[in-house]
Amino acid sequence: MYYFMSVVMSTCNNCRGIFYEKYCGRCGQALSGNHRLETLALTKEVFHSTFHTGGGMGKTVLLLLINPRAVLQGYLDGRRKFYFSPIKLFLVCSVIYITTNLFVDDHDYTIVKVPLDEMIAANKYFFIFASIVISAGLNRLVFYKWRYNYAEHLVVAMYVYSFIYIFMSAAMLLLYWFDLDLIFYAMTVAMIYYTYAMTRFYNHRQLIWRILGSVLVYLLTLILFTIPILFFVIRPMIV
Repeated sequence: MYYFMSVVMSTCNNCRGIFYEKYCGRCGQALSGNHRLETLALTKEVFHSTFHTGGGMGKTVLLLLINPRAVLQGYLDGRRKFYFSPIKLFLVCSVIYITTNLFVDDHDYTIVKVPLDEMIAANKYFFIFASIVISAGLNRLVFYKWRYNYAEHLVVAMYVYSFIYIFMSAAMLLLYWFDLDLIFYAMTVAMIYYTYAMTRFYNHRQLIWRILGSVLVYLLTLILFTIPILFFVIRPMIV
């Protein structure tokens, strides 16, 4: 009884509201937010936000592999608490991908040794963020009959590329540890997944047109990213 009364009378440090049992009745912050941070509590929070059933990162990534349409369409239809935020997921996966690249940076994954490949490799971190912007715009044009706006296409791109970056991170680590030079095949699998996810999501036309449209968007994203790099490579030669 004394514990219950002490919880009810506690004041939230976030909004100065009153706690009811374990949560603030005004802003929803947990009672643990009033306490000093401890390692165990922080570990529990990371584990909870990653794997809990209501929208954990681990469950969302797994669903993106098994049934990407459930995540993409579900989030756009308003069932957003059930899935990990696309912005947060994209940022986390981007950090994992960048960290993995830095870790295996001394391993040579260049497929063809030409200056252009070196320029692309040097700008690969810019491509991480440019890819979703370009891909969303191209999907808006190619799949215009679906009536999704740019923001909705952007959410789709963030989810799909998040999974691709997680997959590529795992692939690079495996190739690095086993000293294999098969990154081209990993990139091919990434394109196959992109096509698979897009054809599952845009499912109101014949399969062949969805496949062609998805492959076209994926390749055009790479090409449109390469054009500015080509400009900076060729321009000094002309000048």
